[in-house]
Amino acid sequence: PYVEILSTPTGWLKVRESASTTATELAKVNPGDKFPYKESETAGWYQIEYTAGEWGYVSATYAKLVK
Repeated sequence: PYVEILSTPTGWLKVRESASTTATELAKVNPGDKFPYKESETAGWYQIEYTAGEWGYVSATYAKLVK
C-alpha cells in the first residue's frame, strides 16, 4: 500500500509538519509520486515518508491511498 499524489492546481503538493494547512511546510511533492504511509489516518490527511526517515502530512484532497 502507498499514497499516490494526484494532479494539483499548482503542479505540486506541500508536505506539512502536522495535519493542518497552517502547519510548517517541510517539502513539496509532485503529481504521480508514490510514498509509503503510516496506517493511522488523520481525517483528510495522509502521513507519508517523503524522504527516507522523514515523515510529513499531505492533504487527502490531492492524494489517494492505493492498496
